Amino acid sequence: LAQAWRGRFRVPVVAITGSCGKTTTKEMIAATLAPAFRVLKNRLNLNNLIGMPLTLLGLEGTHEAAVVEMGMNAFGEINRLTRIACPTIGVLTNVHPAHTEGVGDIAGVARAKGELIGALDHGAVLVYNADDPWVARLAQDFRGPKLSFGLNTAARLRAQDRETRGRDGQTARLSYEGQDWPLTLPAPGLHMLYNALAATAVGLALGLAPGETAAALSRFRPIHRRSQVETLSSGVHLINDCYNANPGSMAMALGTLMELRDRGRAAAALGDMLELGVGAAADHRELGRLAGRLGLDVLVVYGSFRQEVADGAAETGLAPDHIFPVESRADGARILREILAPGDWLLVKGSRSMHMEGLIDGLAGTPSR
Repeated sequence: LAQAWRGRFRVPVVAITGSCGKTTTKEMIAATLAPAFRVLKNRLNLNNLIGMPLTLLGLEGTHEAAVVEMGMNAFGEINRLTRIACPTIGVLTNVHPAHTEGVGDIAGVARAKGELIGALDHGAVLVYNADDPWVARLAQDFRGPKLSFGLNTAARLRAQDRETRGRDGQTARLSYEGQDWPLTLPAPGLHMLYNALAATAVGLALGLAPGETAAALSRFRPIHRRSQVETLSSGVHLINDCYNANPGSMAMALGTLMELRDRGRAAAALGDMLELGVGAAADHRELGRLAGRLGLDVLVVYGSFRQEVADGAAETGLAPDHIFPVESRADGARILREILAPGDWLLVKGSRSMHMEGLIDGLAGTPSR
């Protein structure tokens, strides 16, 4: 039904998939197009075989573009969603271990996400991350028009001279087919720059001028519980990224924490990453190892795999008395209240079912901005 309804409208449809950042990329693309198009988009992350078709059934004659994200838990879902949406532009952001319970391993994730490419209609444009090796390999099989983005020289749309501006975001210089222009993005983290590059590429593919895309992105703000930076009344700076988590997004979030920490201590409260299948224990141990390698000062871990994360962090140098496996979110909040001081930075992240916002609620004070 949704496929038939979508077929009534001759408007550009942008379909996004990838392991991390789909919802933020969708929001950035919609924000980039909004000054020039009346845009329909998924509400929140309604991106499955129920939510995305319901979004398309909302198409009306006044809409001039649609932007939808597509998620998956098993093989065949991205293929079905792509054929329903019949996108004129497909966006492939990245491939990381996520939902491996349903597809086996990262090669399975790549195969499942790559269904987008096989299902795109002739003439559709593929926008893809040239810096992701799995994505770059998948894109080689696409015979239609392609627009790559990234930081490396192979990308058609390239970001260079990135500079961080703390909690206020970052700047970069973008280049595309002989044109150069500045980007000011009020969202911190390298992953946010990649999301912005995807949005810029879609805008360029739809005929927007570079300055138009940059102006729209300069007004973007991170969405609820996705890399939101706030300062608690206690003076602790909070990175609220508790909406969801997988190994790739955890690594990105920890990198952002270390970028932002300035002179304060870097602390993280991490919940389980779910749907990782037989590799879950190893993935959590590797998360701990990463936390230790990055030099975190304090690590609170909650969930069934808390000991694996704790053991991994100890292996790579985080002092055992700075690692706190806890049995409840309330215990984690209590420990952090006792340890953290004004100027310290705290990342809170975990899979949706871990409800890590409960730990945030347990911290003294509420966000002041």
